[in-house]
Amino acid sequence: MKRSVRSCLLVFALVQVFACSEAEALPLRKAPASMPPPAALAAVLPGATTTSTPSVLTPSNPTSTATTPPGKTPLTAASSGAGLTTPSTSTPSRVIPSTPTAPSTVDPVAPAVPTSPATSVDPVPANSADPAIPAKPANPANPATPDNPNTPGTTDTTPVAPVLSGGTITLYIGEETFAFLPNKEIAAVDVNNWTYIPSKDPKEARVAAVRFADSLPSHIRLREGAVNMITDALTAATDTEVAVPSWRLASDVLLSMAHVSVAGGQNASVALDHIDGLVLQPREVFSFNKAVGPREAHNGFGPGKVLVGTRYITEMGGGVCFSSTIVHQAVVHADEQSGLKVIERHRHTRQAPYVEPGGDATVYYGAMDYKFRNGDYMIAIEKQKTDDGMGLRFWRAVN
Repeated sequence: MKRSVRSCLLVFALVQVFACSEAEALPLRKAPASMPPPAALAAVLPGATTTSTPSVLTPSNPTSTATTPPGKTPLTAASSGAGLTTPSTSTPSRVIPSTPTAPSTVDPVAPAVPTSPATSVDPVPANSADPAIPAKPANPANPATPDNPNTPGTTDTTPVAPVLSGGTITLYIGEETFAFLPNKEIAAVDVNNWTYIPSKDPKEARVAAVRFADSLPSHIRLREGAVNMITDALTAATDTEVAVPSWRLASDVLLSMAHVSVAGGQNASVALDHIDGLVLQPREVFSFNKAVGPREAHNGFGPGKVLVGTRYITEMGGGVCFSSTIVHQAVVHADEQSGLKVIERHRHTRQAPYVEPGGDATVYYGAMDYKFRNGDYMIAIEKQKTDDGMGLRFWRAVN
């Protein structure tokens, strides 16, 4: 019995010696594949640092061995919370445990997830843009300015009103003044002010000039060449003043035909046709018989009643005295600026029914004429006729 006990004790002692020798001969085992990386260990183990190169926990001296007292668990990286350092190079790091006062056994487990993990930032190359704020892409429709190619140019999209470079055109027509102002259309602002398009296009300028001429007050007419002058001024579109040649109404007479026979009215109309459009030069003398000519059929006249003494007879051109009376009324009603002066006039032996007493003028070719002298301005004579009236207008030249 005692021999059996001794044998057992001897075997137990040999097993313990063998176990100690086995522990001294075996090197420290590598960390399992499930071991967290150094960065995770740094979050769990205060005081540990890591590099960008993953490290493998291996002994710094493969020939040395770590001894563990009998009955104690070998110390691993997870069993100590302080004293771990990681070299700054890519060389495999080693674990240098601090001398524990009371080593404890810790089962290797996965580290707990940190409550406030540190945000990892990838290395950023030098001179690169901030990855958190991407650079604004260049606008192909807005290239860089020539002065600073690296700075995109700016384009102002605010609508801009077109710049009107035309000038003000002032027109002096007789005693009145008109003005053309540059704008986007041809229009009358009021009686004396117009707008025009400063396009310097002769066609558009001509349109504006004609519209202006047609819209003038009834007492103003433009003379020959006036529309061309206005067209030229509008085409140039610069500040300018133009004295426009024109006619101003000097006399306007219309007599009723209620007391005139049909034949007499026809002959009177033919006589006024002969003087319609006649222009008298300054100081020129007007002669009715000379302007109308003989009262013959080839001149357009026909038979009509003629007052001879106190009775009426039928002759060629009868009723012409109605037209000569109209001329006289136009002369005596002309404005003072015209300066017209009657130098020959004859009255009927009886009161003419178509005019106020004393306002008539009779003529007879080769015997009696009607004449007046013009003043200092040209005078244009215009016939006017309505359904029940006949008359003349005298236009005085201005500028």
